[in-house]
Order: sequence, then structure tokens, then C-alpha cells
Amino acid sequence: MDRRSMTPGIRGWLSSPPPAAHPSPPPAAASSAAATPSHPPSTTLDAFTRLEEKWDQFVVMFHRYKEKTEKELQAAVRLQAAARGFLARRQVQSLRGEKHLVVASRATPWPSSHEQVVVRLQAAVRGFLVRRAVRKLHLLISSSLHQLAACAPNHQVSSILFEPPAEVEIWAICAAAVGVKRRKAVSVVAQPQQHLIRQGCEGGSDRVADASPDEMRSRAPVPASRHRGSPPLPLRNKLLNFILLHAYVGSTRTALG
Repeated sequence: MDRRSMTPGIRGWLSSPPPAAHPSPPPAAASSAAATPSHPPSTTLDAFTRLEEKWDQFVVMFHRYKEKTEKELQAAVRLQAAARGFLARRQVQSLRGEKHLVVASRATPWPSSHEQVVVRLQAAVRGFLVRRAVRKLHLLISSSLHQLAACAPNHQVSSILFEPPAEVEIWAICAAAVGVKRRKAVSVVAQPQQHLIRQGCEGGSDRVADASPDEMRSRAPVPASRHRGSPPLPLRNKLLNFILLHAYVGSTRTALG
């Protein structure tokens, strides 16, 4: 593009007169235009009012939150103080208990290890002796029951022990009819219609026979007389209890002696 072709246009533009300015308004019109705002005044006042209300609400909520936090803080402080007081009281009580324990231990000293061993040994020995006495008592009772069952095989042991209906007496009968010069012991259990006779002969054999009182008297060559020096021995519950009690006392004395 040639520089010469551009120069006349620029010179013409520079030499051309300035454009005409806009006619200025009159002063009255200018003052009225300055007085009228761009927005209506009612909206601005409403905005300021709403802002003040929101600020007041914020202040009220802040004060409430502050009061709440202060109450919670006071409650936490009170709770901590109560916990500290409780722990302090517990510590004081424990210290007092330890003090009393120390005083009591000084007043009554603890037994030595040797004394503790002696006490334990004595307790073990006493327990052993008591167990042995009880074992002996059980053996005596069982042997007594077996002897009672052997003496009366046709009767139950329970009936002999707890419900004895009759008495037992020892008789001495001379069996001259059989040719035996030795006296034989005969145990008789008195019942309403029947008598049980248990005779022991020299050969060691035993026999049990059922006989009435008349038949018993007829078998004996002489009237049945009681053995000299041995009065009638009624065997009842009292006698059995006395035997068992005597055996228990004797075993206990031997165990503890």
C-alpha cells in the first residue's frame, strides 16, 4: 500500500472541522435530573430493614448459644469437681483402712510359715482320724447288720432293726435224747403261732426247724431253764442303738487317742 495514497485522507480528516457538540440542557432540567435517582427509594429502605432484622436475629442466636455453652461449661466443671471430691474421699478411706490394717498387724503379728505348716498338718491329721473313725463305724454297722441277718435269715433286716415284734432269750437245753452231753444254745423268736429254733451242734452244722411251744417242751428231757448267770436279754431297738453307740464311742476314742 503506497504511503502517498494515505496521506491525503489523513490530512483531510485532520483538516475537517470538529463535529457539532450536543446542545447542553437548561440548568433547571439539569438540577431535576440530578435529583431523580436511578432506583426507587422504597427498595433500598426495605433492604436495610431486612439486614437489620437478620443482624438482630444473629445477635439473639449468638447470645443463646453463648449462654448454652456457658451452662454446659459450668455443668462440666461441677461434674469434674464432684468426681475429684469422690476420688479424694475414696483415697482417704483407703488410706485409713491401710492405717488400721498396719496398726492391727503390728498389734497381732502374722504367724510364721512354720506355725502355718503346723496348723495345716494338725488339720490334715484331724481330718484323717475323723475319716478313719467314720470308716470303722460303717464297718461295725455293716457287720452288725450281717450278724443280725445271719441270726434271722427268714426275716428282713429292716423289720429286725426298726420293727421288732418280739423278744429274744437264750435258753440252755440238754439234748440227752440225741446222745449229746454238751448243752446247746437255742435262740427263740416268739411269734403268735410259730417259733424259730436255731440249734448249733458239735459238728458245726446248723438247722432251722419250725415248732410250737409244746413241741419244744417235748423235745427237751427237762423243763427249759435259763442259763445260769445270764438273765433274759431282750433285744429291742434300744439295745441295738446302745451297741452301735458304744461301738462308735470306742472307735472315736481310739482314733482321737
